[in-house]
Amino acid sequence: MISVFLVEDEIVMREGIRNNINWAAEGYEFVGEAGDGELAYPMIRDLKPDIVITDIRMPFMDGLELSRLIKKELPSTRIIILSGYDDFQYAREAISIGVTDYLLKPISGAQLLEAIGKVSDGIKAEQDQLRFMERYKKEREENRILEKRVLFRQLVAGALSMPEILNKGKALGINLAAGAYGIVMFQIKVSDENRGEGQITESYSESIEKITSVIRDKYNSKEGIQVYEQLGGVFVFLVLGRDRQETADSMDGLLGDLEDMMSDKSGINYYAGTGCVVDRIREVGRSYESASKAFAHRFLYDSSRVFDGHRNTDQAAESAPINIDEIDIGKLDRRIVTSFLNNGSSEELLHFVEDFVDNTGKGNFQSLIFRQYISVDLYFTVVSFLESIGYSRDEITEKLGNIGDGQSSQGDTDKTKDYIHDILSKALEMRDKVCDSRYSSLINSARSYIYDHYSDEDISLNQVAASVNISPNHFSSVFKKETGETFIEFLTRVRMDKAKELLETTDLKAQEIGYKIGYRDPHYFSYIFKKTQNITPRQYRDKV
Repeated sequence: MISVFLVEDEIVMREGIRNNINWAAEGYEFVGEAGDGELAYPMIRDLKPDIVITDIRMPFMDGLELSRLIKKELPSTRIIILSGYDDFQYAREAISIGVTDYLLKPISGAQLLEAIGKVSDGIKAEQDQLRFMERYKKEREENRILEKRVLFRQLVAGALSMPEILNKGKALGINLAAGAYGIVMFQIKVSDENRGEGQITESYSESIEKITSVIRDKYNSKEGIQVYEQLGGVFVFLVLGRDRQETADSMDGLLGDLEDMMSDKSGINYYAGTGCVVDRIREVGRSYESASKAFAHRFLYDSSRVFDGHRNTDQAAESAPINIDEIDIGKLDRRIVTSFLNNGSSEELLHFVEDFVDNTGKGNFQSLIFRQYISVDLYFTVVSFLESIGYSRDEITEKLGNIGDGQSSQGDTDKTKDYIHDILSKALEMRDKVCDSRYSSLINSARSYIYDHYSDEDISLNQVAASVNISPNHFSSVFKKETGETFIEFLTRVRMDKAKELLETTDLKAQEIGYKIGYRDPHYFSYIFKKTQNITPRQYRDKV
């Protein structure tokens, strides 16, 4: 509703305007009044009305001076000046200030309403245009994020030539030309002691979402760094520099900034892994691979760590060989394996098995008895995890076999590694089936929420993600994977289906239909309808 404020020093005139117009019935909100400019200005500054009606001649501060102050503080506020003086000089000065209309007294209520109506139409048109642009920007940004992810996957896979990479980047407003490149991977998660048993989906909390929002805001437009997000809340930073040294320094600086950002965050751990620095854009996949290998070490630790792979160091070497007599192997193994089963992916499995074996001590792993112990303990750790996420013993045995099947630990170390890889691979398969089922249920809930709220103009991806209690970024990825559509595409399709139904079954005007399905701007509704249906709302109605 358009808000109106009145400034008039003549009490009879002020009361007449205030009382003789039914403001609410005419679609306006009368928010206040004052007898002169000095009294009016602080009130106007606080109330921020859409329209100010002011007399031009008043004591203490006249209407022109008040108008100057309003336009300086609230440039979008429209001003209508009332004047008893048919003086061109006043009118010319009012125009130079930016006054919208200049009316001569005496004026009837009908004349004033007509003038307010014209000003109001202009305000609404401008508001509609702003909403149109904001909605368009939201859609473009969501599509840009998805296109950026696709480009990064192609870059890592080495699927594109250098000209193709640079051209695709340019189309997204990204400059990928550099003298050297490096990858940094970063993840934050709720610490293990705050995680519920058997929790296998992304740990989500308001604290984590606030931190990830800060990271996005800080690095989405930072020169020399491109940030991409992967499922599981993993940030992947592509660092660009003029040469190897500058790139390596920038990677170190990035890590320092991220560690500083996390220094005062309790109950949340962070992990980072860096890749080797490469000279060619086609070699970014090699940097990503080395970063992934370093990053996989995070499953061995229950506290925040940075794993350095960009200096080609052997991260596993920092853990001295483990003597079986000096540690609680059962506790150590269960912690590592359970952490990986909660958070790991099949792509990281090979690196994890290598780290897992190295972490037990290579000398220890030569012992047949030790390998048997590790194999048995691993088996029961996996069984315990799978039971915690809902599998029965029979289902687990059918998939994994019994503990003695195959006697894998009786062979050499390679066969034991193969056994560990196989049993963990099967466990991840079973976990992912549960995840898919949970995601399916989650997406069904999200769909229901959209069907119930599609008519809300302000419905957003963040709002729907909050309704199913996961982060917006994770929700966006899962929604696309499960439905084959982005959130915006799905919401638009729901709205367009309802619009077509209303066009077919009612006599409502296109503007009214747009309003009912969440579009307050009729022009934007017509634009979206034509864009998605290749026909205007009127043509569609005529056709059916």
